[in-house]
Amino acid sequence: MRFKITLLGLIFSILILFNGCSRVINWGKKSFNQAESRKNLDLLKLRSKVKTISVYDSLKTLAIFDTLYLNNNISKNNNSLKFYVLAYVPGFLDPILELSNPENSLKLNNWQIKIIIDNKTFDNKKLKLTKISLEDKYKFVFGRKFSKFKQAYIIELDDLDKLNINSKDIKNINIEFESLERIAKVKLS
Repeated sequence: MRFKITLLGLIFSILILFNGCSRVINWGKKSFNQAESRKNLDLLKLRSKVKTISVYDSLKTLAIFDTLYLNNNISKNNNSLKFYVLAYVPGFLDPILELSNPENSLKLNNWQIKIIIDNKTFDNKKLKLTKISLEDKYKFVFGRKFSKFKQAYIIELDDLDKLNINSKDIKNINIEFESLERIAKVKLS
């Protein structure tokens, strides 16, 4: 009985205390300029297009890849395809591009990248991988997936006309990250 009375008294005190909070909140809004919230709907729609693949060996994380495909409606370029990739590869403080090896292999550390468009595979000979500093709008799109531990890259597939690909007719796009031990596949569209 005593416990119930104490509990009711505590609840009543809290309700009285919170009743006065609205005045303090309103005073704070009047006294300190609150910038208006801006919703960038185009960028928020892009956020749903970010695909993530995590690669594990038992409980050990081998890599995490966050990918974003910019279709031609967004990138305004009908003769190339662009993919943004955030890569986290533990054990490497700064993932290094290895573009200068004899086979001209496109590698992200020990991971090779392939893009499959409607059952046509494009590997290192057709792709261009560039380490970039991600623009603020794309940091917003990646959201919490962006961190200082991940390195940003852009993958480009140029000259679609020469490859007999019409960017408007593309039905399926997949990206594969291959290491000696694992293959990670991401379905982008």
